[in-house]
Amino acid sequence: MKMKDIIKPILLYGSGTIYNARQYKVDNGFTLELQNEMLNEFSYLGEDISKRNYYKNTNFIASQIEEIRPIPTGFYPPKMDNAEEIIRIYDLRESYRI
Repeated sequence: MKMKDIIKPILLYGSGTIYNARQYKVDNGFTLELQNEMLNEFSYLGEDISKRNYYKNTNFIASQIEEIRPIPTGFYPPKMDNAEEIIRIYDLRESYRI
């Protein structure tokens, strides 16, 4: 068994996009390149530049990305028009039913 075959399911599961075992077998476009494969991808630039791109520039690019929160912190209850009136009418109906 190749190292990719072991690591890929772990990364897929950790990504939160895979919910059942069948999805591991589907080609979902998720690629995994090991270190030596990535260095070979950059080999046409020369050894020094390819190592710099792999090790240093990835951290530089990551440092340039702004951190965002998909869900803001705080309490945000849903807002419904006439919610108080709807609940009052519902309560009255239920109290008469009981």
